[in-house]
Amino acid sequence: MFLELLIIITIMAVANCLSTLKTIFVSKKFLQPVYLIVFVDAVIFAIVISKVVATEQGLYYVFAFALGKSMGVFLGGIVESKAALGLLETSVYFNDKIKMSSIADQLRSAGYSVNTVVAFGFSGRKRYVVETTLKRRDLKSFSSFVESQNGKEPTMVVKEINNVYGNLKENI
Repeated sequence: MFLELLIIITIMAVANCLSTLKTIFVSKKFLQPVYLIVFVDAVIFAIVISKVVATEQGLYYVFAFALGKSMGVFLGGIVESKAALGLLETSVYFNDKIKMSSIADQLRSAGYSVNTVVAFGFSGRKRYVVETTLKRRDLKSFSSFVESQNGKEPTMVVKEINNVYGNLKENI
């Protein structure tokens, strides 16, 4: 019985991991893998639920089922953060125009799509903004690069992007 419970926990963790990824893929509009994930998830669910209902020690199996589902959400979050799917737009704010221009040029040389904007902050002081579109998995290296060039952690706003049209998409 212990081995069966462990198998149910493991299977449900995998199934719910898939289910969590399905939700993430749908929200990011990556629909191709969703069809297969839903099919596999449904088959696993049907097999496990029949085992849970058919046994005399149902309470143990229900607990194993619930524990596996909880573990699956945790695992799904880990897998999703490692995959880091999607696009981001970052806005990095500077007070120094020369530093902003230098970093913007270095980012362009590194292959990033970069826009620079003049904005106005507290009391109308000029602020310089470097806007960049990048893959979500590149955010850490991008942040490290900007921080190393700036000498300290810059003010940075990060937004998720649903889609990109035109030539920019080819460069990302």
